[in-house]
Amino acid sequence: MLSKLTSAMSSVFGARKGSGAPQVPAEPEGAASAPVQATDELDSMIPDYSIADYVGGGGAEQFKSVGRIMVGWFQAYGDLKPDEKVLEVGCGIGRIAIPLTQYLRGGTYDGFDIVSRGIEWCQQRVTPRYPNFRFFHSDIYNQCYNPQGKLAGHEYTFPFEDGTFDFVFLTSVFTHMLPADVERYTAEIGRVLKPGGRCFCTAYLISPEARGFLDRGESRMNFVPCEAGYWTDSPENPEAATAYPEEYLLGL
Repeated sequence: MLSKLTSAMSSVFGARKGSGAPQVPAEPEGAASAPVQATDELDSMIPDYSIADYVGGGGAEQFKSVGRIMVGWFQAYGDLKPDEKVLEVGCGIGRIAIPLTQYLRGGTYDGFDIVSRGIEWCQQRVTPRYPNFRFFHSDIYNQCYNPQGKLAGHEYTFPFEDGTFDFVFLTSVFTHMLPADVERYTAEIGRVLKPGGRCFCTAYLISPEARGFLDRGESRMNFVPCEAGYWTDSPENPEAATAYPEEYLLGL
């Protein structure tokens, strides 16, 4: 199961340089289809891609497809239930929250992000229709996405009580964070999860398999090691794309 999930995530979140937008994979084998329908109501919450391109390429149709597939993965791999309390770390402009509105009928959703325009869109377009979906801006510094941010990620405390959530997810967030910030966020995720809660997280892993691709020039990303222990595809702006040794993330 893990190998299938890893392969599918590679297709969604990575594209070989120069190959254009990544391909969206099929839903996981044996997974229940996410109960998300293409409705006028959903379409009215999907932003124009001129303000949403920072969450990934592919345009509006891929915006919708990726969100729907992720909801299916949460059910298949994270055992997400419709009545659970959910936190999204790095919610962007609602790419996953929007289809989740059709699934979390008896539950709640909270999401935060460091890019203010995405939060403002969700507050205006999603919360009025679905009051159980709440969004807030965290003004955390990130060289790539929020260079004027006032807070340091490694000092940030999630504004929730211990043991609040059944399910926490973050997609392509640790791919843009440095080690001290990753460690802090990991600790905070553990703190706000209920006993027995689950976390669904994507990341770039430097594994033996990935090293082989890098050595042969076949990797989707041209990661190089840094003295601080992480790898980056952009030494001049490392938070544009960061990767971590597999054993390091498993240790966290």
